[in-house]
Amino acid sequence: MAASVDPFYVVKDELSMKIDAITGKTVKFLELLDSTNTAKSPEFKDARRSLGKDLKSAEKQLRDLTFTVDMVQKDREQFAHIDDYELEQRDAYIKKARKNLNEMKSTYQGERVKRKMIADERAEIESKPMSSLGATNSDEAENTQFIHEQQAQGQMIIRQQDEHLVLHLELLIDTHRHVVH
Repeated sequence: MAASVDPFYVVKDELSMKIDAITGKTVKFLELLDSTNTAKSPEFKDARRSLGKDLKSAEKQLRDLTFTVDMVQKDREQFAHIDDYELEQRDAYIKKARKNLNEMKSTYQGERVKRKMIADERAEIESKPMSSLGATNSDEAENTQFIHEQQAQGQMIIRQQDEHLVLHLELLIDTHRHVVH
């Protein structure tokens, strides 16, 4: 089978383009993380959602490619037209793509991002009137700080859950459209 009609190469090319796009989106995401208030910025929220969606989609494509290589490895007779060298090249591509995606996903879900988002949520809460909650001494101020921290973490968790729900809904709709068409 010629490489030009081999479905592996079609999906590989699509995945390579998607990984390149994700790389660019990760850079933009980190720029926005550093330069905006993540609790307020619609651009950051859109970039985060878009990057998350693309990461999920690329992981799905990578699983599909992995499945095809596993099938070839398990039934070498049926796929005799794919020699050992070609199979090694496919496996190497999958490992490299997985490593790249895992690195970008780690950045997207990493502690740096979480810390910044919590700090921005906390600053947003503290900027509102009555942020001291009536604290009159250091113990009460410490308790108020703890409450603000918990509120900020809670807000971040709620936003992440909302993003994941939207992401899964969008992927479900895309999958349904693909199956129907």
